[in-house]
Amino acid sequence: SEVWTPPIDGHDTTDQFDPGWHSYTGMNPVSLAGFPQGLDHLVSQTWVGEGHNFTFVKDYNSGNPVGIGYLQMTVDKGKRSSSATSYLSPQFLARPNLDVVINSRALRIFRTEISNDLPVFRSVQVAQSGT
Repeated sequence: SEVWTPPIDGHDTTDQFDPGWHSYTGMNPVSLAGFPQGLDHLVSQTWVGEGHNFTFVKDYNSGNPVGIGYLQMTVDKGKRSSSATSYLSPQFLARPNLDVVINSRALRIFRTEISNDLPVFRSVQVAQSGT
């Protein structure tokens, strides 16, 4: 569900992430931090390499996230993205089969039927908060 986006400063991201672990067709923007700092390379020199406890991780999504690597975040053009901003945009809120309820939480979902040997859930128990 992600769409990989270039960092806001447009810097070269070669060797800062692995494109094979990312999507370019989703809805939730993911990017690297923009405007690298002068100290960034010192972190790698200090903590990564022979005699140190950490290895360089090209991409934390590779399945081997232990080490030092470049931070990925859900941002697009410098603005934070989230599930709410991606999936609750006007195009989805206009759907006739979607109700968005605020100041509430789902307590339970109920299986309503079985279809093609798969459970179908179409009922939710909801509680409203006191605030």
